[in-house]
Amino acid sequence: LVTPEKTYTSMNLETFDYSRTAPKGAALIVAALHFVEVRQVTPQYATATLPAPKVKAKGAASAKDTGKQQPKPLSAGMQALVDERKRRQIAHSGGGR
Repeated sequence: LVTPEKTYTSMNLETFDYSRTAPKGAALIVAALHFVEVRQVTPQYATATLPAPKVKAKGAASAKDTGKQQPKPLSAGMQALVDERKRRQIAHSGGGR
């Protein structure tokens, strides 16, 4: 993505919206574009041996239904991601103007 101020690499167009108007006879296209950065990584693998689980009896480690649970609060990092996503959705829908 190349702009007059900066060139951004590894960007993908996620959404766009446009409108056409003709003020005073001149054709004008107004476009809103939303890009996302695509980060490419090289996976790294390691081998490790996990310790065997320590249980008193073989049947003691089975999964059990614990019933309905209350949701746990989000971590600060996860809450920041959720807030950023909401902010982008509001800005894209025009609610932030």
